[in-house]
Amino acid sequence: MANNIKYILNGQPTKAFSFKLLGMLASIGHKNGVAEILGFKLSEFPAWFFWRGVYLAKLPTLACKVEVAIDWAWQIFFLPNIVQLQMARTERARRAHYAAGEFIVRNGDPGDRFFVIESGKAGVYIDENSPPIAVLKAGDYFGEGALLSPGGKGVPMASVKAETALNLIMLGRNDFIQLSESLGALQKEFHRSVLV
Repeated sequence: MANNIKYILNGQPTKAFSFKLLGMLASIGHKNGVAEILGFKLSEFPAWFFWRGVYLAKLPTLACKVEVAIDWAWQIFFLPNIVQLQMARTERARRAHYAAGEFIVRNGDPGDRFFVIESGKAGVYIDENSPPIAVLKAGDYFGEGALLSPGGKGVPMASVKAETALNLIMLGRNDFIQLSESLGALQKEFHRSVLV
């Protein structure tokens, strides 16, 4: 294409494009690959090894080639580190925002979540038409009572309403139970708060 642009700028006739396929390569994982090079077919480790060589040769700079080659050599001698952050697990904790006046839980509704206040204030109501019996602030939590009831299927004994704009972290029942069972001190604190 570059030559044809040059020909056009110089008023010369263009030339038809022709492409000769040298081959095709693909890595299919676990040090296996498939390849067809100039009509010859390869598979498994030889194809994978050839694919890596071609890939390395086509990298743009010497520094880039050296960096990738060192990384590949490291992977041959050292297994991957399995102590990694598992995003699927960390996504179980969700964030929620409530505007002032919105109810987060209501007395009598199923209690299936545990809440920690990140910012703002929430009021705890036994009677929604009366003033709150307590005001929760950042760092306070609620919802553990229903989750720790026999069978984990309790209902909240009070309603909780956002008094100001409220940001919460929420955990579902199973994740809350796993967390409280894993951390003995946390479990004791939750049970103590339910008894108080």
